[in-house]
Amino acid sequence: MDPVKAAPIAERGKAESLLDFGIVSFQRIVAAIFLGFTIFIWLRAVGFWAETGIRFDAMNTETKVYTALLAVLFPITSVGLWTTLSWGRVVWFLSAGVQLVAFAAFSDEILVENRFLIIHAFCISTYLAMVFWLYLIEKKE
Repeated sequence: MDPVKAAPIAERGKAESLLDFGIVSFQRIVAAIFLGFTIFIWLRAVGFWAETGIRFDAMNTETKVYTALLAVLFPITSVGLWTTLSWGRVVWFLSAGVQLVAFAAFSDEILVENRFLIIHAFCISTYLAMVFWLYLIEKKE
């Protein structure tokens, strides 16, 4: 076999495994971010920031439902992404979708964190770009 033609095949395998490692590492970084989101939501629900008046018992009904939903979805997302199981990505997209719908439909009634949406958009677009890149590498082989 010609070594010139064999070298790119070996490099593609190395690039593919390196990209796999990058995707797993990225999912774990996003899992750590979701753990931070979880702590933030829980602290807000118990009234840690009392000067803003957003304690769970003082919230309106829409905000209570939104906060309770995120307080459950965020830790599940964190665990799912850390373990790199497929359901973790599904719950990740679900929690981002819940926040997007809450921002679009109830932005006046619910205290939606805009920075959460920006972080979601960046992380999801980065993840999808990495997966698409991996798809292109695998398709070439």
